[in-house]
Amino acid sequence: MKKKKNTQEDLEILSAHQRLSLSAIWPMLSEYYKTASIAAWDEIPFYPTSNAFIADNYAELILAMMRDYQAHLDSTEPLWVVELAAGSGCFSFYLLHALRKHLSYFESLNLPKIRYIMADFTEKTINSWQHNPQLKPFVDAGILDFALFAPDTHTEVRTVIQQSILKSGDLHHPLIVIANYFFDSLKHDAFRITTGQVEEVLHTFACKKQDIPKTGYPRFDALIKSESYRAIRLDKDLTYHPIITWLLEQYKKEHTRASVLMPTGAIECIEHMAHIAQPAGLVLLSSDKGFTSTHYLEGHYEQPFVAHHGVFSYSVNYDALEKMFQHMGGQGFLTSDQSLSVSSGFFFKLKHNTELIQTRATFAEKTDRQNLANHLYFLQDLFAHAKPDKSNELFRAALGYVKLSNYDPIAFCLCAPHLDAGIQTISEEQKAVLLSAMYQTRAHFYSPQQKFDVFYWLGRLYYGLSMYQEALIMFEDSVTYFKDNSGNLYFIAACYEVKSQWAQALNYYQRTQQLDPNCQLTQSGIDRVSKKLAQL
Repeated sequence: MKKKKNTQEDLEILSAHQRLSLSAIWPMLSEYYKTASIAAWDEIPFYPTSNAFIADNYAELILAMMRDYQAHLDSTEPLWVVELAAGSGCFSFYLLHALRKHLSYFESLNLPKIRYIMADFTEKTINSWQHNPQLKPFVDAGILDFALFAPDTHTEVRTVIQQSILKSGDLHHPLIVIANYFFDSLKHDAFRITTGQVEEVLHTFACKKQDIPKTGYPRFDALIKSESYRAIRLDKDLTYHPIITWLLEQYKKEHTRASVLMPTGAIECIEHMAHIAQPAGLVLLSSDKGFTSTHYLEGHYEQPFVAHHGVFSYSVNYDALEKMFQHMGGQGFLTSDQSLSVSSGFFFKLKHNTELIQTRATFAEKTDRQNLANHLYFLQDLFAHAKPDKSNELFRAALGYVKLSNYDPIAFCLCAPHLDAGIQTISEEQKAVLLSAMYQTRAHFYSPQQKFDVFYWLGRLYYGLSMYQEALIMFEDSVTYFKDNSGNLYFIAACYEVKSQWAQALNYYQRTQQLDPNCQLTQSGIDRVSKKLAQL
């Protein structure tokens, strides 16, 4: 049976034959983030670019840049780091921890103090950060501040707490900007190149009339996209940003047939941040869904519009961003493996011409070759499915992985079953390393939005080490942050039983049984504790 095609009468046109950056999807996306605020990250996966191991790499890059550029730094003036669209705040939390650790290694160098700003364009998000207990120590120390900031409209960064103002002409040091999982959600444009002729890709977005809600916008996964093409002359069409026109000229020289996705919003954002940073200069660190090679542009094809987790995004053309910085008189370092999910770039345009040798080496070795952002992320599947037939070998591998991940809580949770399975086989030396790893993993917990109950697994390991008071605290934290379940309640009961606190043990065994009536272990616990109480 043939599928019925949608007719014009069936569809509601949201925007027709518009350049992509002017299409209706962008105000829809902005409204979604504005309305959802911090709750957006309950649905949108932020872990791939908001984890402890990427944060550690960024801290290494920032410290390498500071050492390369130290001759031009004034230790009495702060070095500002601004994270755009900081979202859940999880990455900020990890990077602040990592910066504090790495800076401690170079105290004798008398480097400038770092001041970190988490920025977003919604007041609700900033309010949630201000009330986040994990961020409070950094705020109290004067290291962290927040800013209501839209990089496409605001001409200065004004912080909420200390009322600091970052604006053009005032900065003593280069402004470091973090843009993780951000550029893919900013406006894009699309073009086709055919033997020297550039065509603008015009987009039409529509949806079935039955999918139009009574209030608000339709879901992104309900949208239907189509393309048409219009030839343009770059020397005549002055409506595009001059950098985009220049980039298209470069791509026209490099390709005879190409489909070019242009990160219009990212280009405008970078230009705006460079203006705020002048004359001291701009440093940009970014990781996102994207590509770094022009091979991605070869041939003619439609740019996919894919909705996921309630939103949509486009792949970031990092090659265009590198070309932009070169055009500005700066440079860029890019990851080279095109098969990976996340691409990264380090870009800079500085007042004083400096080669940044240590920074280049750190990027080449840590960000590109080791590329923990991708490789550790993929390796997690091995621990998720590994069979514990060689307990101590798996224990050593899992513990090493946790350390490589910079004690990332999600990496820890995936490895924890193997740590638990091998805990009776470990030496005293391995126990000491495990306890240190557990302590540092606990310090990296940020929010239940991470959805992995790190406290439950910390409790399980403390319990396996016969450290019952520590285990009890962790299981109680599990209840606090992740609510009651038969796992954490059972082990709370078991901890009380081992500590001979029979009434508390019975209470928690009974609460466990209410959630899981068929568990024989729980019934056995109730029987044992009831006998003890009867003997009192």
